[in-house]
Amino acid sequence: MKKTRFFGRSIARRWVLEKKLAAAQEEGEKEERWNRLGLQNEFLL
Repeated sequence: MKKTRFFGRSIARRWVLEKKLAAAQEEGEKEERWNRLGLQNEFLL
């Protein structure tokens, strides 16, 4: 049971990170000059 919960959480975290990256990329397309700064801030936080 613990293993399934752990894998579930890891998948959820990975999915959330992918959504954040997708949103950051969309914002980057709107404002390319802030794309790198946004991604760096996401990873630093």
